[in-house]
Amino acid sequence: MDFAEPLPELHALADWTLHILLLAAETDLQQFLWRVLQRVYPAAQITGLVSGPEAVMAFEARSADLVLIATPVPDMPAAEVMQCIHQMAAHVPIVILADTPAEAAQHDPSATAYARVQPLSPTQLYQTLKALPLLPPAPVHFDAVALLERLDGDQALAHRLIAQALLMLASETLPASDLLDAESGKDLRQQAHRIKGMAANLSLLALRDYAQALEQQARLLEQSSAAPAAETLHQCIQQLAVEMALLQKMPLWPGEDLPLQV
Repeated sequence: MDFAEPLPELHALADWTLHILLLAAETDLQQFLWRVLQRVYPAAQITGLVSGPEAVMAFEARSADLVLIATPVPDMPAAEVMQCIHQMAAHVPIVILADTPAEAAQHDPSATAYARVQPLSPTQLYQTLKALPLLPPAPVHFDAVALLERLDGDQALAHRLIAQALLMLASETLPASDLLDAESGKDLRQQAHRIKGMAANLSLLALRDYAQALEQQARLLEQSSAAPAAETLHQCIQQLAVEMALLQKMPLWPGEDLPLQV
């Protein structure tokens, strides 16, 4: 097919950031597959590769959420590339574009076989991608290494600051979304901003992200002409509330059974 022709309507399958490794030696084919992946995963970070060893090294440097391989693979058998990737992360889906299903399955029976047809069909590839068990990445609740680096390795200070933060979070009460108006939206925005700043300083990453999302929605509420959807606002409040409660219960430091308290 003409790889430059317009793509059919392909609806986005995910709105979170995926990291995708795309291994295709043919330049035109790689550009075409890149366009398909961008259409169905708009927020994805795509790394284009042209050889098997390059793909393995890239995966070692940074794990991917999805690997798409178009055969033939230069400099290394496709089966060996997939074996190396599965040894590092068995859960990562691999999609193989081969001339026939038998050829795809021959490389790795556990991989998702996609038989390349002539002309190559983006719609069929889309249906293959749609069936993959891709899940949003698990949130990083606490980056202890980053906090210790910021504090020059002072573990006692780090423990004390986290314990104080947990006490502060225990005193925070988030309002019900159905009781909010433009005036109370300002108070909520300030509250979310305060939590976001504290979380960013202490490397409480999921808390930071949820607070930032709520701050943005509260700002819309404060500007009544651009009020957010009630469902979105409610979801942001719930996400932040759940994360605040979770931090009170989970062990944050390696080897500890309970969170630190002052």
